[in-house]
Amino acid sequence: MQLKWKTALLLGLVQCGGGGIPTTPAPFALENQPKVPAVHNEAVLHPEWDLACPTGSWLTYENFGQGFMNRACTTCHHSDLAEGARAGAPLMVNLNTLDGVLTWREKILTTTTALPVERNTMPPVNTINAWERHALQEWLACGAPSNPG
Repeated sequence: MQLKWKTALLLGLVQCGGGGIPTTPAPFALENQPKVPAVHNEAVLHPEWDLACPTGSWLTYENFGQGFMNRACTTCHHSDLAEGARAGAPLMVNLNTLDGVLTWREKILTTTTALPVERNTMPPVNTINAWERHALQEWLACGAPSNPG
């Protein structure tokens, strides 16, 4: 499965002239996702998106995680936001630093990458597509690595 999404990414870059990450490579379009029945009202992690870190994963905080968190999470989960400006997000859940992401890694996985997608509670306002959801799960499964060098 990992090879399929990387192939889709490369094809998307070629089609776009190499200018940026495609928003939804075809293999991860929502209509192509398997339907997973709800089990006792609990969210189920995507069965094809193994939580083991895939060999050769290239996702880091710098090339994916930081930008993703800034766009999708920190409008509510930022340490500089006062309680009334967080849209109900708990004061202790801050995702504007790698340390914050690592602290809440498991919770992020269960609230953003579970299936069926309708069961995900995060992000409530900034939508993320299937490719981003998959990349987030891979990056977090790999321990949310950073490559500051």
